Amino acid sequence: INADYMGVSSLSNQSLWMTPLAVALLALVAAVAAKTTPTYPLPYCGANSSVSPWIESGHRSADMRAAGWELAFVQIVFRHGDRTPVVGFPGDETLWLCNLDSVDNVGVGSYEEVDLRGQIFRQLQLYGRNVLNGNCSLGELTTIGHKQHNVIGANFRELYVDHYGFLPETYDPKTIWARNNNIPRCYQSMQSELQGLYPEHTRGVHEPIDAAFPVYTMDPVNENMSPNYGNCPALNSLVAAQQQSPEWLAQVNATAALTATLLKAFALSSESEVASTQYPFYIDVYDQLATRNCHGMSMPPGVTASVFEDTIAAATWFANAWLFNVTTARLGIGSFLGELVAAMQTVVDGQASPLLRMYAGQDLTIGPLLNTMGVYSGVWPPYAAHLSLELWQNNGQFAVRVLYNGAELVMPGCGTAFCPWATYLDVVSDFVLTPQEYVDACGASSFQAKHWPR
Repeated sequence: INADYMGVSSLSNQSLWMTPLAVALLALVAAVAAKTTPTYPLPYCGANSSVSPWIESGHRSADMRAAGWELAFVQIVFRHGDRTPVVGFPGDETLWLCNLDSVDNVGVGSYEEVDLRGQIFRQLQLYGRNVLNGNCSLGELTTIGHKQHNVIGANFRELYVDHYGFLPETYDPKTIWARNNNIPRCYQSMQSELQGLYPEHTRGVHEPIDAAFPVYTMDPVNENMSPNYGNCPALNSLVAAQQQSPEWLAQVNATAALTATLLKAFALSSESEVASTQYPFYIDVYDQLATRNCHGMSMPPGVTASVFEDTIAAATWFANAWLFNVTTARLGIGSFLGELVAAMQTVVDGQASPLLRMYAGQDLTIGPLLNTMGVYSGVWPPYAAHLSLELWQNNGQFAVRVLYNGAELVMPGCGTAFCPWATYLDVVSDFVLTPQEYVDACGASSFQAKHWPR
């Protein structure tokens, strides 16, 4: 157990369900357990939150700036931070305790009209009434996740405000546009990152209008920031066909003994108890083991260090054959990629645009996007993974630089990290989908076409 790590929504760190003494006792037990529980360090537990790679990316642009290039536009796409498991396993009694809860009030009218002086409310999870044992719901952001994004937001402030002078020192709603998947942990991650980018003393809190960050989302049925099985019948068919391929079946056979060990460890009679074609068994098992590992929790009986390592390797193979590949990337993320490209084209065309667009998504956002640009390394995107698309300009010329967790990535055919705009378009051209192209490629219904977000 770990009473100090878990959490649901925005930005309060008080107990949800017990007296302070009870929480302190549980925290003590958690500390003792952490000292006696073997852990297996994983890059998955969090992207590098050091400011160094981001500032180094600023230094690496010095020659471009000396040659007259300047930053014109930035888009940052990131995975949510550390969280609780997203899938509950039958009979699992692992105790998850959360202390990051939702504090908000009701805003009426447009965001320009919101009054922040009203009554504040806190939303709390009832203890013992959730899928997970404890007071956490599935997939909640934890306090670790909140801190990850808060730190990275501060890193971006140092880079884009202090180093480049690109963003204003105080928050201006005209300069930033933010969107998240309609999932609480994604919204909470965006909140945390914006807090780091523009901490309280920079937000003009004496002006309620400017203190309210507008963050956009949409109904899940229309979401395109990650693969949407409901909106894309062709994606369902493609994923099902892949799982009947010789390569997939050979991997199933190769991992049969490991699968048997895991079924026994989790007291499952078959993979179908927790898995489906859309979300294969090893994806769910990886989630269970990785979340426990990231919090120093004990593993199920029989999951030794070698079993853990073998499971991570097998799960990574299945994930890459599932949705982290070029075959599924077009249907899985192509229309969102189209939005990213269209936003850059707006700037290239000289039209008005925010300076920064931020998108809070999932690993199923980052992995496919890296594939569309030919720069996916095969490593599962960690919590708080960040993919930045910087658009640079010089006398009517434009170039795109891709940064992944602060490191420059060189796309195929670009030669350097600063890829000419026309070359960048050529690299992603096979994957970009307009809304109508998405409907046609997916075999979506007319209703879905009508309501596709523009």
